[in-house]
Amino acid sequence: FLFTLFGSALMLLSFLALFFLSDPQTFDIPRLAAQGGGGIVASTQNLIFVGMFLGFAIKVPMFPFHTWLPDAHTEAPTVGSVLLAAVLLKLGSYGFIRIALPILPQAAHDVLYPAIQRYRDFLADEYEARARPMPGISSTPDGEAAYRLAIRMQTTLDASPEEVHAFGLDDLEWIERDKDTIARGLGHADRIALDAALADDPANHTNDPQELVRMAQAQTERAFAAAPRFFGRLPKADCKVVAVEEYRERESPPAFYMPPSIDGTRQAQYYLNTYQPHDRLLHKVAAITFHEATPGHHFQIGIEMELDHLNAFRRYGSRLAGAAFAEGWGLYAERLADEMQLYASETERVGMLETQAFRAARLVVDSGLHAMGWDRERAIRFMHERGTLPIVDAEIEVDRYTI
Repeated sequence: FLFTLFGSALMLLSFLALFFLSDPQTFDIPRLAAQGGGGIVASTQNLIFVGMFLGFAIKVPMFPFHTWLPDAHTEAPTVGSVLLAAVLLKLGSYGFIRIALPILPQAAHDVLYPAIQRYRDFLADEYEARARPMPGISSTPDGEAAYRLAIRMQTTLDASPEEVHAFGLDDLEWIERDKDTIARGLGHADRIALDAALADDPANHTNDPQELVRMAQAQTERAFAAAPRFFGRLPKADCKVVAVEEYRERESPPAFYMPPSIDGTRQAQYYLNTYQPHDRLLHKVAAITFHEATPGHHFQIGIEMELDHLNAFRRYGSRLAGAAFAEGWGLYAERLADEMQLYASETERVGMLETQAFRAARLVVDSGLHAMGWDRERAIRFMHERGTLPIVDAEIEVDRYTI
């Protein structure tokens, strides 16, 4: 109690200092951000900034403060602790970034950025040379048991890594057979010849990031217009296509979905990664759109949020219990889009099969990395060759899976 009370006191004192030193005095976060710490001397800004950081770090809690928590927290059931830590860490980090950095930008420049640079130098100059050579969790103490637990948490199935690996390989086989059939129908010898033709086709590339966004927006609108013929209920919120911001596009996946705000003031957002647009084949965009937006995540999650007869956890927090249902619906939506005749060409249907090959390859690569001793290069090669990802995305994906 005293530990968390100390964190609350630090946050309270920091915000009181901001109030009394701001001009005009206010607790309004956007107004404080607009002032940007103007009128507060640098040393005082730094003290307030450190106080806010410590307050967030203790209340979240972030490393190393989690090691000081009472036994009631550290001895909680593993699944509950993992979920609680994941939620708190994301909320605390988001709160700190969205509040402290814009309110006290000079303090961030003086205090935070040098610390980040020192951390980066430590990782590059000292830590990397002593790091484990293999990226998988199985190379850590009790890693095999930890990976079995991860499979159980994410899928709800008591499956072994070998079963996950085999399932992915079996899935890839029938997906590649379907792709061979379409390839021959388009006049190519097999899927490999088709892949080469699509990669060399100038019409299947763009150098304009906004063309990718416009294409995805048109696909979303086309799917929403067709939806009433297949769905008895549509989400109230719209879904807007947004390019992944420049500061995080190099580390982000090809696409992801953000639900609408609870109060309805912000529409749902389908983020599309437009980094190095020429490397992103256009025939794949439709399947990604139908997975992330309509009729994919936006329909499942957007409608779920509107179910007033359910409690708040089932409306807003059920996805914390595992990704199998939400991602299963997204994968199903890619095939449903085919039944809805949303794919504009046979090559877009090939894109559908390639996104499914990507999901199957994920099972192979993840289990390969964490249970079978795969190295990074082998995982990237498999994700590129059989997961059908461009090298830039294959590298991003594999680095996301490593420990």
